[in-house]
Amino acid sequence: MRKQEMYSALPTKGKYSDDVKQVILFTAVRPCAMENCPIYDLCPYTKSPNHKCKVEVTYLDAVFNSLCDIVQGHVDQAMMNKFTLHLLPLHQQLIKFKIKAYSIEDVCYTTTRGSIQMHPIFREIRDTIRAIEATQKSLGLDLEYAKHLGQIGKRPAKDAGKYGDPDYWDDWRQDLDEDLFPEGQKQKVTRVKPE
Repeated sequence: MRKQEMYSALPTKGKYSDDVKQVILFTAVRPCAMENCPIYDLCPYTKSPNHKCKVEVTYLDAVFNSLCDIVQGHVDQAMMNKFTLHLLPLHQQLIKFKIKAYSIEDVCYTTTRGSIQMHPIFREIRDTIRAIEATQKSLGLDLEYAKHLGQIGKRPAKDAGKYGDPDYWDDWRQDLDEDLFPEGQKQKVTRVKPE
Protein backbone atom coordinates (compact mmCIF):
# COMPACT_ATOMS: atom_id res chain seq x y z
CA MET A 1 0.00 0.00 0.00
CA ARG A 2 1.25 3.47 -0.82
CA LYS A 3 1.49 5.05 2.67
CA GLN A 4 2.32 8.51 1.32
CA GLU A 5 -1.13 8.58 -0.36
CA MET A 6 -3.07 7.25 2.63
CA TYR A 7 -4.75 10.54 3.57
CA SER A 8 -4.82 12.14 0.15
CA ALA A 9 -7.87 12.56 -2.06
CA LEU A 10 -6.81 9.60 -4.22
CA PRO A 11 -9.50 6.90 -3.95
CA THR A 12 -7.07 3.99 -4.35
CA LYS A 13 -4.04 3.39 -2.20
CA GLY A 14 -2.25 0.50 -3.93
CA LYS A 15 -1.95 -3.22 -3.18
CA TYR A 16 -2.38 -4.64 0.35
CA SER A 17 -1.48 -8.32 -0.17
CA ASP A 18 -1.58 -11.05 -2.81
CA ASP A 19 -5.28 -11.61 -2.03
CA VAL A 20 -6.09 -7.89 -1.98
CA LYS A 21 -5.08 -6.34 -5.27
CA GLN A 22 -6.41 -2.85 -4.58
CA VAL A 23 -7.11 -0.86 -1.45
CA ILE A 24 -10.08 1.36 -2.30
CA LEU A 25 -10.16 3.97 0.41
CA PHE A 26 -11.15 7.62 0.43
CA THR A 27 -9.61 9.02 3.60
CA ALA A 28 -8.89 12.54 2.46
CA VAL A 29 -7.89 14.57 5.51
CA ARG A 30 -8.08 18.36 5.35
CA PRO A 31 -5.15 20.56 6.29
CA CYS A 32 -4.79 21.76 9.87
CA ALA A 33 -7.45 24.43 10.52
CA MET A 34 -5.13 26.29 12.88
CA GLU A 35 -7.02 28.72 15.18
CA ASN A 36 -10.36 27.72 13.60
CA CYS A 37 -10.03 24.17 14.98
CA PRO A 38 -12.10 23.40 18.10
CA ILE A 39 -9.17 21.53 19.67
CA TYR A 40 -6.44 24.00 18.66
CA ASP A 41 -5.34 24.69 22.26
CA LEU A 42 -5.47 21.00 23.17
CA CYS A 43 -3.75 19.60 20.06
CA PRO A 44 -0.31 18.17 20.91
CA TYR A 45 0.83 18.05 17.28
CA THR A 46 2.54 20.53 14.97
CA LYS A 47 0.04 23.13 13.86
CA SER A 48 0.52 24.25 10.29
CA PRO A 49 -1.80 24.77 7.32
CA ASN A 50 0.82 22.84 5.33
CA HIS A 51 0.13 19.65 7.32
CA LYS A 52 -2.97 17.46 7.43
CA CYS A 53 -4.94 17.35 10.70
CA LYS A 54 -2.64 15.15 12.76
CA VAL A 55 -5.34 14.18 15.26
CA GLU A 56 -7.49 12.74 12.46
CA VAL A 57 -4.51 11.08 10.76
CA THR A 58 -3.28 9.51 14.01
CA TYR A 59 -6.77 8.25 14.88
CA LEU A 60 -7.33 6.74 11.41
CA ASP A 61 -3.86 5.15 11.46
CA ALA A 62 -4.68 3.50 14.78
CA VAL A 63 -8.06 2.22 13.53
CA PHE A 64 -6.66 0.93 10.22
CA ASN A 65 -3.69 -0.77 11.90
CA SER A 66 -5.99 -2.31 14.50
CA LEU A 67 -8.23 -3.75 11.78
CA CYS A 68 -5.21 -5.14 9.96
CA ASP A 69 -4.04 -6.78 13.20
CA ILE A 70 -7.47 -8.33 13.77
CA VAL A 71 -7.67 -9.92 10.33
CA GLN A 72 -3.97 -10.87 10.49
CA GLY A 73 -3.59 -10.84 6.73
CA HIS A 74 -6.45 -13.31 6.22
CA VAL A 75 -8.65 -11.01 4.19
CA ASP A 76 -9.73 -11.11 0.58
CA GLN A 77 -10.65 -8.24 -1.73
CA ALA A 78 -14.36 -8.32 -0.86
CA MET A 79 -13.70 -8.18 2.90
CA MET A 80 -11.07 -5.44 2.50
CA ASN A 81 -13.62 -3.42 0.50
CA LYS A 82 -16.07 -3.70 3.39
CA PHE A 83 -13.43 -2.49 5.85
CA THR A 84 -12.33 0.42 3.69
CA LEU A 85 -15.63 1.47 2.12
CA HIS A 86 -17.98 0.85 5.07
CA LEU A 87 -16.13 0.73 8.39
CA LEU A 88 -13.28 3.25 8.02
CA PRO A 89 -15.52 6.07 6.72
CA LEU A 90 -17.67 5.66 9.85
CA HIS A 91 -14.59 5.98 12.04
CA GLN A 92 -13.53 9.06 10.10
CA GLN A 93 -16.97 10.61 10.68
CA LEU A 94 -16.72 9.75 14.36
CA ILE A 95 -13.41 11.53 14.91
CA LYS A 96 -14.70 14.61 13.06
CA PHE A 97 -17.83 14.65 15.23
CA LYS A 98 -15.75 14.27 18.38
CA ILE A 99 -13.47 17.13 17.40
CA LYS A 100 -16.54 19.28 16.76
CA ALA A 101 -18.16 18.17 20.03
CA TYR A 102 -15.14 19.44 21.92
CA SER A 103 -16.08 22.99 20.93
CA ILE A 104 -19.58 22.66 22.42
CA GLU A 105 -19.54 24.40 25.77
CA ASP A 106 -22.81 22.95 27.00
CA VAL A 107 -24.34 19.58 26.11
CA CYS A 108 -27.81 21.14 26.31
CA TYR A 109 -29.29 24.30 24.88
CA THR A 110 -32.60 26.12 25.23
CA THR A 111 -34.82 26.52 22.19
CA THR A 112 -36.69 29.76 21.37
CA ARG A 113 -39.77 28.16 22.93
CA GLY A 114 -37.93 27.53 26.18
CA SER A 115 -37.51 23.77 26.02
CA ILE A 116 -34.16 22.25 26.84
CA GLN A 117 -32.65 20.09 24.10
CA MET A 118 -29.45 18.11 23.77
CA HIS A 119 -27.05 19.37 21.13
CA PRO A 120 -27.57 17.27 17.95
CA ILE A 121 -23.84 16.50 17.57
CA PHE A 122 -24.08 14.08 20.49
CA ARG A 123 -26.91 12.18 18.81
CA GLU A 124 -24.75 11.96 15.68
CA ILE A 125 -21.87 10.57 17.75
CA ARG A 126 -24.13 7.93 19.32
CA ASP A 127 -25.66 7.03 15.95
CA THR A 128 -22.21 6.72 14.37
CA ILE A 129 -21.00 4.47 17.18
CA ARG A 130 -24.08 2.27 16.70
CA ALA A 131 -23.41 2.15 12.94
CA ILE A 132 -19.78 1.16 13.62
CA GLU A 133 -20.92 -1.61 15.97
CA ALA A 134 -23.48 -2.88 13.45
CA THR A 135 -20.91 -2.84 10.66
CA GLN A 136 -18.35 -4.64 12.82
CA LYS A 137 -20.98 -7.24 13.68
CA SER A 138 -21.81 -7.77 10.01
CA LEU A 139 -18.09 -8.33 9.37
CA GLY A 140 -17.80 -10.80 12.25
CA LEU A 141 -15.70 -8.45 14.39
CA ASP A 142 -18.08 -8.22 17.35
CA LEU A 143 -16.19 -10.78 19.38
CA GLU A 144 -14.34 -8.51 21.81
CA TYR A 145 -16.08 -9.92 24.88
CA ALA A 146 -15.33 -13.47 23.80
CA LYS A 147 -11.61 -12.76 23.50
CA HIS A 148 -11.36 -12.58 27.28
CA LEU A 149 -12.84 -16.07 27.49
CA GLY A 150 -10.33 -17.55 25.07
CA GLN A 151 -12.97 -18.06 22.39
CA ILE A 152 -11.31 -16.29 19.48
CA GLY A 153 -9.29 -19.37 18.57
CA LYS A 154 -12.49 -21.36 18.12
CA ARG A 155 -13.74 -18.99 15.43
CA PRO A 156 -10.70 -17.29 13.87
CA ALA A 157 -11.16 -13.89 12.26
CA LYS A 158 -10.19 -15.35 8.90
CA ASP A 159 -13.40 -17.43 9.08
CA ALA A 160 -15.54 -14.38 9.90
CA GLY A 161 -17.18 -14.51 6.47
CA LYS A 162 -18.91 -17.86 6.94
CA TYR A 163 -22.32 -16.38 6.27
CA GLY A 164 -23.33 -19.17 3.89
CA ASP A 165 -23.87 -21.62 6.78
CA PRO A 166 -26.94 -20.46 8.77
CA ASP A 167 -25.88 -22.50 11.82
CA TYR A 168 -22.27 -21.28 11.89
CA TRP A 169 -22.70 -18.48 14.44
CA ASP A 170 -25.46 -20.31 16.34
CA ASP A 171 -23.06 -23.20 17.00
CA TRP A 172 -20.34 -20.79 18.10
CA ARG A 173 -22.72 -18.87 20.35
CA GLN A 174 -23.90 -22.14 21.89
CA ASP A 175 -20.27 -22.96 22.73
CA LEU A 176 -19.94 -19.50 24.26
CA ASP A 177 -23.16 -19.96 26.27
CA GLU A 178 -21.76 -23.16 27.72
CA ASP A 179 -18.65 -21.29 28.83
CA LEU A 180 -20.65 -18.37 30.22
CA PHE A 181 -23.34 -20.50 31.92
CA PRO A 182 -21.84 -23.78 33.10
CA GLU A 183 -24.48 -26.33 34.05
CA GLY A 184 -25.74 -25.79 37.57
CA GLN A 185 -24.61 -22.17 37.96
CA LYS A 186 -27.10 -20.27 35.87
CA GLN A 187 -30.05 -21.09 33.71
CA LYS A 188 -29.05 -20.86 30.07
CA VAL A 189 -30.80 -18.32 27.90
CA THR A 190 -32.71 -19.97 25.08
CA ARG A 191 -32.51 -18.08 21.85
CA VAL A 192 -35.55 -18.20 19.63
CA LYS A 193 -34.90 -17.71 15.94
CA PRO A 194 -37.26 -15.25 14.27
CA GLU A 195 -39.50 -16.79 11.65
